[in-house]
Parts: sequence; structure tokens; C-alpha cells
Amino acid sequence: MNKKYITSQKGFVLFVAIGVSAILLLVTVAMSNITLKQVLIAQASQESQKAFYAADNGIECVMFWEIQNPTNPGESAFGSVGQNISCGIQTFSVGGGNESEFEVLFDITDPANDPLSSCAIVTVNKSGGTVIESRGRNLCSGNSNRRVERGIRVKY
Repeated sequence: MNKKYITSQKGFVLFVAIGVSAILLLVTVAMSNITLKQVLIAQASQESQKAFYAADNGIECVMFWEIQNPTNPGESAFGSVGQNISCGIQTFSVGGGNESEFEVLFDITDPANDPLSSCAIVTVNKSGGTVIESRGRNLCSGNSNRRVERGIRVKY
């Protein structure tokens, strides 16, 4: 005679399989979230570098015209007499007072040669000592949540 044993363990393997699957899904979502945050940090760092590069270019251009001034050697281009200077592909009328403010646009291209316009707003103040302040932006046009601005100030 065959005896049948009744057990109450039906569905235990299914319960364990669902539990393991849920844990693996949770780990995958957590790792994806960390990866996404790392990508956003890397992109922000790249945009910050573009803004700093634009600010540095603005300072370099102004310092060149402040110290070298090929038009009138020995005199600052930002003195009491106004004159035209060129930075990049643009020409600006500067000088003629204590303060001279102008905007310099620089084009930075990516490896695919898509122009990504970054710019620098440079302020030169010659009252007392000389203060040059350059604020570089990664994006010039429009109001974007991705706009980054970095500044450099030179005093002497």
C-alpha cells in the first residue's frame, strides 16, 4: 500500500525566486542611479572647463592690449584716449574714461566641429589701480539651466 504525505511547502521555490529577482532589480536600479549621477557630474565639469577657458581668454586678450598694445607701444589701450582693439574675430572700441566694459565672444568647437558658443564678459577699471575682471560663460545665448559662469580677477 502506498502512503501519500501531504506537505505545506508548495510555492516555496517561487517565493525565493521572486525575492532574489527583486533584490537583483534593486541593485541594478541603484547602480544605474549612481552611473547617471556620475555622467551628470562629468558633463558639468566639462561645461565648467569651457566657461573657465572663455574667462581665461578674456583676461589674456585684455592683458595683451594693456601691456603690449601694438598700436601705441608703451601706452595702455584702456587709457583716456579711446581706441579699437581686436580679440578673436571681433573688434571693440575701448578706453576714453576710467572704466571700459566690453563683451568678447569665443567659439569653442567639439571634435565633430559643431560650434558651441562660449563667451567672456570683461571689465577693465583703471580708477586708482588696474582691476580686470573676466566672467566666462559656457553658453552665451538664452537662459539655460546648464549655463555655467566662472570668473577671474586680476589686480595690479
